[in-house]
Amino acid sequence: MKALSFYVMLQEQEKKGGKPYFFIGVAAIFIAVLVGILLLGKTVLSMGLFLSPKQKFLKYQADYFNEKLKTVEALEIFPLTKKNITFTISGEVRGNKEGAKYLEDSSIVMKTKTNPEKGSYQASLLFNLMGEDVLDYYGEYEDGKIGFAFPSLEKKFYQGEIQSILSNSSDEEIELPNFNKKKENRKLAEKLFKKYGSLISEYFTEENFTVEKGSFRMPIYGEDFKEKEFKGTIYTFKPSAEDLERFFEKFADKLEKDEDCAKFLIQSGLGSVILSNVYDENVFFTESNLSDFADWLRENAEELAEELEEKHIKWVLTMEGNQVQRIQVGADREDDGEIDEGEDEVFLDCISILYEKQREEYFLLNPNGSPILQFHNVYKDKGSTFEGRFSFYSSGIPTSPYIFIEYSVEKGKKDKILSLPYGEYDFSDALGDGLRAKMTVKNGKKNSTDYEIKISGLEEDDLPGIKTLSIHVNAKEGA
Repeated sequence: MKALSFYVMLQEQEKKGGKPYFFIGVAAIFIAVLVGILLLGKTVLSMGLFLSPKQKFLKYQADYFNEKLKTVEALEIFPLTKKNITFTISGEVRGNKEGAKYLEDSSIVMKTKTNPEKGSYQASLLFNLMGEDVLDYYGEYEDGKIGFAFPSLEKKFYQGEIQSILSNSSDEEIELPNFNKKKENRKLAEKLFKKYGSLISEYFTEENFTVEKGSFRMPIYGEDFKEKEFKGTIYTFKPSAEDLERFFEKFADKLEKDEDCAKFLIQSGLGSVILSNVYDENVFFTESNLSDFADWLRENAEELAEELEEKHIKWVLTMEGNQVQRIQVGADREDDGEIDEGEDEVFLDCISILYEKQREEYFLLNPNGSPILQFHNVYKDKGSTFEGRFSFYSSGIPTSPYIFIEYSVEKGKKDKILSLPYGEYDFSDALGDGLRAKMTVKNGKKNSTDYEIKISGLEEDDLPGIKTLSIHVNAKEGA
């Protein structure tokens, strides 16, 4: 069973006068809307059971994204949580005696200590070749300072302030993202919602907001692609050019001098993510980017609104009972009532379906015509195990942005280090060129976890004599 591939159309966007154009607008607007949705749940839950269709439209999506956020946080993904870990990496080859000799009694020991709340990250590497320590390295990041040392080579520790380095390389003052201010960022997001979250709802009217009950078809991915008919409710928000123009103008006025919004985009890193995707290079977000965009949005509100109306932009929520099946924001170019990836422009697409014993989760964030993030997970309940396939794309991984994995994992059993379920993972589809790779995750000695990766097909890749390469990683808490 091969992993499902996703092909993404990269569209070149126009830039006028060196200012960020349509794609930045869509990104900023929908990120603001998403922040509002994520935080709206607490507000609408206090309204009781008597919710209007507009309130339900927002509440269901708030519940959906809040639940996904809780799921991610529960994983305690390294290095986003406070952990001290020691990794011991070793390897062996079959079919090449010279290579086997060098790998025997050789290892790399990596130790990490992370404390995101204090903004402290430390790591060390020790390289051991054939029983002899040959090189070690230490690096750290704390309070905006980066430091490193090679203790076995010289007794010196080099340290510098990243802020100073960036300031000396730019005419504009640059503030770095501050990921350890998680609580403050959430409070800022909630404050921003009070400013912007209700703004979009002001433009819901009887003409542009509809609620329909009936049948709809959803894609089901199994061994073969097929569609299944469901019964439920479809909420559609399709603003007119006049609605959009008024929204853009009011949005720009609020945004122009919003220090809270600038601070949130800088500290969370979202601003830099948007700019880096627009300019296809690493760019740091500054307050001037926000005011520049507000100026541009105000000046081009009418033209942009007419363009989006011509493309039939819409925001669609599909429900089965009280369960979200799909959330889409995009341009229905064909105006056929559906937003399709191949024919239309999709800015945001979320799918969550349980069909028989198969669960499907899909997410696409595509604000500017090329995806920032995309993943697709389909798995079946096999009793004591889950079997499925997972594909992942991130524009932040320049070397190999697509990852495809097939897996068979045990229910309720996962390691404490990387939160990976025990079982087998097949990466063969991600490698291509005849290479095959499988990883096994299992319980190790003394409360550790063993990861074993076996790679075959190397002889076909100009590595004569090597039949298989095995990489062993033992991870345990403590550093």
